[in-house]
Amino acid sequence: MSRVLNNHPNIAPQTRERVLAVLSVSDYRPNELARSLITRKANAIGVVVDDVTNPFYPELVDQLADMIAGNGYRLLLWKTSGDNSDELIRALQARLVDGMIFTAAKLTSPAVTEVSARGHPLVLVNRYAQNADVDKVFIDTTSGARFAAEHLLSLGHTRIAIIGGLDQTSTNRDMTRGFVGALETAGLTAGEWQLRPSDYTYESGYRAAVQFITGNALPVTAIFAMSDAAAIGAMNAARAFGLRVPEDISVVGFDDIAMASWPMIQLTTVAPVGQSLAGQAVDLVLKRIKDPHRVPEQIEIASHLVVRQTTAPPPQPPKQPRSLGGDQRGSGATA
Repeated sequence: MSRVLNNHPNIAPQTRERVLAVLSVSDYRPNELARSLITRKANAIGVVVDDVTNPFYPELVDQLADMIAGNGYRLLLWKTSGDNSDELIRALQARLVDGMIFTAAKLTSPAVTEVSARGHPLVLVNRYAQNADVDKVFIDTTSGARFAAEHLLSLGHTRIAIIGGLDQTSTNRDMTRGFVGALETAGLTAGEWQLRPSDYTYESGYRAAVQFITGNALPVTAIFAMSDAAAIGAMNAARAFGLRVPEDISVVGFDDIAMASWPMIQLTTVAPVGQSLAGQAVDLVLKRIKDPHRVPEQIEIASHLVVRQTTAPPPQPPKQPRSLGGDQRGSGATA
């Protein structure tokens, strides 16, 4: 039967027809695990994610799923919780997947280091890790953040708040370098700009914005958030304190998720140019599966600023926020 299913040339046509007829009647389905043990190929690609609350990642996984399916593979999804390198290595050794795409990695990620050290096919997307010579595709976040800073400076903003990202991630480090570098080049001092870390989520963006708005003697006139989700949280926080966006305070995000262009949001944000992160990542992992010994590639996707309706020149004088009582966490929806 296996020779028939695999089109073995030594099977007589009459025999092939009889076997296929029996399989059709019995509604036979091949055992994919058993087949993978024989062929040593799972026809599946694992995708490792961390933050599924940030809309950027569900959108990325959806694109990856389409690309993976279009190439005849199945997608297996892992959500990380700490270092799960042992689990991922076992999955690769057990032939559950042929390769992995990491969307979650820190600069010193044990999982990435261990999986790559064992020679398993691995691609990093939108992140990169130190001491791991692997295929990677990422957006030029340094230039993108610089474009955001230069845009706010060109509008006349000098009191700027930065809602950062997760510590020990390449995106946070590179965006900070690009944005702060542009501010320093323009002559702004650390007293004129401030940075607070976040985890790229709506809730963390809301909380950070509340701290910026209420914790300064001189009002902040612009906020740059390192994710669109955090930027939308900042917009709602500003509105909760009676500040209009962009008349009283400007907000810029990063990623250009689908929600950013919704009519009630219209967020100014940084977006990749042309190429697809998902498409490049799948292409790299398929190349690696086919040729495990090929030289690792590094693909950097250019970025550009998409100006919409959340940025404007600062008000003169800057508007003081009104006081706000009760819950200041935000509802998760933009007013």
